[in-house]
Amino acid sequence: AQGQTTDAMIIALFGAVLIGTVIDHFVRPMIIQKFSKSSNQSSALDHTLITVLSTLAGI
Repeated sequence: AQGQTTDAMIIALFGAVLIGTVIDHFVRPMIIQKFSKSSNQSSALDHTLITVLSTLAGI
């Protein structure tokens, strides 16, 4: 697969946009909020385990 620079750039750009924007800014906060509601917490920051796991997932 040598010489497919354009394809590689398209895949890299798509990955950066999808992961960097959609997942980090929209999907992860919704998942954290859903888990915090299911564990009967008042906010996502009240639950230490969810906060630590979401931080590690972002790294």
